[in-house]
Amino acid sequence: MGLFSNNKKLCPICGNPTPRIFSTKVEGTPICKECDKKADQLPLGTTDTMTLDQFKAYLDFYEANQPLRQLFEETERVGFNSFSGDLILDQEHGLFRLKNDENALVFEMKDLISFQVLEDSRPLFISEGKNLRTFQSDVPEKANAMAPQIGQFVLMRQQFENMENMARMLEKQGGDQKQDRYDSSNRPERPYFDVPAPFESFFVDLKLNHPYWRSFRGEITAPSFDRDYPSLDSYLKSYQKKADNLHAFARDFIHMMNPGAQEIYDGVETAKPQAAPQVTPQSVPQAAPAQASDPIQEIQKYKQLFDAGVITEAEFTAKKKQLMGI
Repeated sequence: MGLFSNNKKLCPICGNPTPRIFSTKVEGTPICKECDKKADQLPLGTTDTMTLDQFKAYLDFYEANQPLRQLFEETERVGFNSFSGDLILDQEHGLFRLKNDENALVFEMKDLISFQVLEDSRPLFISEGKNLRTFQSDVPEKANAMAPQIGQFVLMRQQFENMENMARMLEKQGGDQKQDRYDSSNRPERPYFDVPAPFESFFVDLKLNHPYWRSFRGEITAPSFDRDYPSLDSYLKSYQKKADNLHAFARDFIHMMNPGAQEIYDGVETAKPQAAPQVTPQSVPQAAPAQASDPIQEIQKYKQLFDAGVITEAEFTAKKKQLMGI
């Protein structure tokens, strides 16, 4: 069986050699790789509390699940962050899986008690009896409230870039003898937009009535703002796309639970699901287009460079006279 197999310690389930290192143990006894693959379909840590008899009973259950695994055909998928698994639907046969693995256990809709989609801890979609309740998200409102912060940062970044461009221009004009004067330590630090977004993660929670799975949680990282070029429009578009995808999933999942399900939105039942509300960003100050140079503005920019120690007083005075036509 190879260098990494132990022929002296055989699997208590099937009698095959067990791994010499990193072996999964049941009741303190290593099991073989084939049995371990089946154990991997259980919730993390389940085998730590199982007896060998309980594990053998699970393997019987796993084998009985084989017809459903053969029947399963994927129609929709919700992908989660690493190690969270995937929620994969087979709408035609009313089945679902919790892992992107053809050997994973397949669940029937009778195994599902309820589900919910959250924004951090705030509900967005919840199965309520035989229907779907949809909640109004406050994320667009919170994001729009950040418009002044984003606008202020855009202007700050624009000012920094203008100063950097002028410093590079002066360095180029000054030649090698002036290179030492433009020490980067004298320049202002590059600004970054480190303001937290309105929320951190979407969560999809399932409550199950299953011999081995009682619950499941999948996490999807929420959109975030670019640290260099934050855009409210980009953030809201990314948020809307993820929210719409989860809305579509919630509708499909509730109809798998109950084909006649209705969507309850703001307390009103509708036979046809309503479209998710669209969000539009408020106006955010953007970088101004290039215009003809204004002498006063140019003098102010060079004054900033002088105050920051990038240019000397003599250079600032000479440049001011040049711009004023003196």
